[in-house]
Amino acid sequence: MNEKEWDKRLLDLLKQKADEIKSETQRLVEQVRDPETQRKMKESLREFGTWAKQTAEEAAEKLEAAVKKAETAFTQRIEGKSDAPRTQAPTSAEAATPPPESPSQGTVSRHGSPKTVGKSKQSAAGKGRAQSPSKTIGKKK
Repeated sequence: MNEKEWDKRLLDLLKQKADEIKSETQRLVEQVRDPETQRKMKESLREFGTWAKQTAEEAAEKLEAAVKKAETAFTQRIEGKSDAPRTQAPTSAEAATPPPESPSQGTVSRHGSPKTVGKSKQSAAGKGRAQSPSKTIGKKK
């Protein structure tokens, strides 16, 4: 085939596709102008809007509940770590020694309990802290 024949076939194909596009466009315009179709579309959009609003509210509620749960777990974990040494039972030496009446009369350890006179007894938690070189949230050095 020569070049003129190809050009003619291409133009014919383009004209055919242009006619198809034109007829499809006319059909769509008529459909959009139809009052019944417009009513159906408006109703569908209202239903979609209602569904979207309800879904967004549910998602927000679930997200808020998850954040509160995470916050509660985090604060309980932090408070649990800081309260742990205070709730431990005193050793026999600590129980026998009365608490000092003023800071000048005795020294208070970092756990809030008075130091004992004589041999020092380190708790297992205190030994672990002295050996641990890394620092984490909630621990005091």
